[in-house]
Amino acid sequence: ASTSIVADADHFSIISYTGNATSGATIGHGLSAAPEMIWIKERDNANGWIVGNGTVGYGNIVRLDTADALTSDSGAFNSTAPSATLITLGSNNGTNRSTGAMICYAFRSVPGVCKIGSYEGNGDADGPYIQTGFKPRWIIIKNIDVARDWTIADTARHPSNVVGEFLY
Repeated sequence: ASTSIVADADHFSIISYTGNATSGATIGHGLSAAPEMIWIKERDNANGWIVGNGTVGYGNIVRLDTADALTSDSGAFNSTAPSATLITLGSNNGTNRSTGAMICYAFRSVPGVCKIGSYEGNGDADGPYIQTGFKPRWIIIKNIDVARDWTIADTARHPSNVVGEFLY
């Protein structure tokens, strides 16, 4: 059983559930289409944040609370991409520990509201141009090839187009 709250723009949902350590268990996400990125954290244990993303496949994870690079982990999401209604879990403690009080954030792209995606860096100081279709207010980036912190840029602290201040 899971309980979800969905944002009015249908780009984000928060799902609360109790883990059961069963590979193939599912939770409803409440969005009108499959999420493209998932963050899961156990609320009553020290397990860190697990991030799943369609670009890297659901047999891999990155961690939101560490600088770790992409890690192979078929036990987090049972190597299964989310469907239009459900997120599939593996038996991994980080996503589905038995009796664990879990929280899940699910994101999907909605034009003009939210864009989930990936890009390959080019090593230039300006980097590649990434088209989102709108001016983002908040961006979070993770280099999955090497151990590096997540990087956040926002327009509240730095409203110009050339962002020079970041959160790590």
